[in-house]
Amino acid sequence: MNDIIFYDRMYRLYSLSIEKGQGIMGNKRLYYMDNLRVFVIVFVVVQHVASIYSGLGLALLPALPPMQLDIPSVAVFGFFLTFCQSYDMALLFFLAGYFIENSYNRKGFGPFVKARCLQLMIPAVVTMAVITPFQQYVELGQRWFAPEKGVFEFIKQFVTGSNVMWFVMVLFIFSLVYALVRKIGGKIPQKYDLKLSVPAIVVLILILAGSAFVIRLAYPIGTYIWGLSVCFFPAYIAFFIIGVVASRGNFLDKITYKLGRTCLICGIVLGLIAWVVIMLVGGELSGERNFFGGMNLSSALFTVWEATLAIVMSIGLLGVFKEKLNHQGKFGTWMSDNSFGVYMFHLQILIGLALLARPLDIQPLVKWVLTTAVGLPLSYAAAQFIFRKIPLLKKIL
Repeated sequence: MNDIIFYDRMYRLYSLSIEKGQGIMGNKRLYYMDNLRVFVIVFVVVQHVASIYSGLGLALLPALPPMQLDIPSVAVFGFFLTFCQSYDMALLFFLAGYFIENSYNRKGFGPFVKARCLQLMIPAVVTMAVITPFQQYVELGQRWFAPEKGVFEFIKQFVTGSNVMWFVMVLFIFSLVYALVRKIGGKIPQKYDLKLSVPAIVVLILILAGSAFVIRLAYPIGTYIWGLSVCFFPAYIAFFIIGVVASRGNFLDKITYKLGRTCLICGIVLGLIAWVVIMLVGGELSGERNFFGGMNLSSALFTVWEATLAIVMSIGLLGVFKEKLNHQGKFGTWMSDNSFGVYMFHLQILIGLALLARPLDIQPLVKWVLTTAVGLPLSYAAAQFIFRKIPLLKKIL
């Protein structure tokens, strides 16, 4: 595969669209990047199942039976969801930024913007125009749009219907801003050696945590602006920019397997311990939600915890995947080929399974495991044998 095709595929890979990415950068295979994308998407599916049964993160429960959670269930769901949220989408924005520069350098402003629009916005529009109305009207039986509220409210409701495709919409905006900056600047950026040091990481943590804390004074966790959780955007913006800058040097070469393994272990073990402390300090397990935002200690500690995990877990996954998962067999290739279809359509499949499971009188944690065990392979099978066979969808999946 020549470099032009490779770089284009790698950028589209991390915009969660069209192609899987594999090839050579320098003399190194980058299958680990593809495998990392699959890993994140699988965990996004698991997160959404947890959200459905816990009532945390997705506003779907009005159509589902109320579920009483005991303290252990709240703790398990709460830690899993906040832990994954801390790093997964930020990591995808880093990877998107890492591969954007080569794409722009080859195409130039006009062709680049046109390609990004087709690759990112078509899936988003399909979601807003078809998938979300089906989810709201057919599956959940909810009124999605009130025409008497006027054109502006219709546009707002339509855009907020981007659902899980908010990522590609935001990535298109980031890409457009990047293209405008390059257009105005004119010059091809020079090589830059991004430092990976403890002081630099501490400064980044403070910037991310401070920005998130301030934003959450007005827009706490659970608050949306046109369907977007702006309280998480400091990490998304920063990681995208870091990805762009990192691509100009040998930043990924500095992330060794030893460093990655250490970061993963510390992130999981110390992250759990710190999370428990934060929840106990704020009385969160008894029903308080101070860590969502506001002028309080829980919110401050939580933003530091979140920012630290975003960095530590990203470094850990990059280091471990680069060393141990830089290969791909037939099954891995199949999962990669179908991952965008899974990302685009899994929520509707999960909701359908959750509705079918309503009569089952079992613990939410058990339903979480069972629905994941059925919903994940079913989502991949549907992507392969149904959605990728539809002519229009075939072009974007």
